[in-house]
Amino acid sequence: AVGINAPRYMLGLSVLFPFVVGKFLSLIAVRNKAFFGLILAVILVTNGMSIHNAWASAKLPGYADLTSWLIEKKYNHGFTDYSTAYPVVLYSNEKMSPTIFSATFDDRYPAYTDRVRNATDPVYVIDTKMYPLVVAKMERRLLELGVSYRKNQWDRFVVHHDLSRKVYPPELKLTEQLKLN
Repeated sequence: AVGINAPRYMLGLSVLFPFVVGKFLSLIAVRNKAFFGLILAVILVTNGMSIHNAWASAKLPGYADLTSWLIEKKYNHGFTDYSTAYPVVLYSNEKMSPTIFSATFDDRYPAYTDRVRNATDPVYVIDTKMYPLVVAKMERRLLELGVSYRKNQWDRFVVHHDLSRKVYPPELKLTEQLKLN
């Protein structure tokens, strides 16, 4: 394993870390209870602070607002990326059934894919932070196909809706730009 991703192959060893720390702490606890208490307090406070800081600094995308708008407009089916599809499903309590663009080879939940493929008015939801170039490419391709559409944006998401005809992701040729897993 050569390259920037090489360290990921060492992640399997991380399973051993809690056991090594536990053994170390148990040895200290037997010899010096006060020192053990101090180390345990430092570990707990550090862990708590790191969790607090992570949550305090995290700005989650506007999945809830996006989902509310989609439900309000009765856009119940659509194509999107993996990272957007499943939060939308959860926020909508499965009222929405988006599927991922590349569902032909990466179909995580076939029932959603079938619903979207059979829908008369699927929408396209694109996360512009993850895929900043896709919106322009998609719009250019829709123009080439002679398809009119309406577009709205919330937070970092662009929604293409009310397409003049049903368009499937392979027609848009976006899969390579999306680099989906």
